[in-house]
Amino acid sequence: MNQINELKNEKGEIGTKEIKKIIPYDEPFLFIDKVINLSSNMIVAVKNLTGKEDFFKGHFVGFPIMPGALTVEGMGQAATLLVRSNIPNHQEKDV
Repeated sequence: MNQINELKNEKGEIGTKEIKKIIPYDEPFLFIDKVINLSSNMIVAVKNLTGKEDFFKGHFVGFPIMPGALTVEGMGQAATLLVRSNIPNHQEKDV
């Protein structure tokens, strides 16, 4: 986890730029904006939404809801960060 810990800011958070250094995702398919807490067995991540994202236009028209598949994708991305934080030299390994 030391390598990933080096990417944390003074608050212990990991921002979008640093997240992109850990997992191979980018807009529009990155569903984590910030990691606010990361330990060896827990992660808390945030995705900020404006309500203007393209998927809201057609998913429950008039009552936009985040698609479940995208929610699960965000959880998967967070899980990947958590797993990689526990693998020494994670950047050299495929997960």
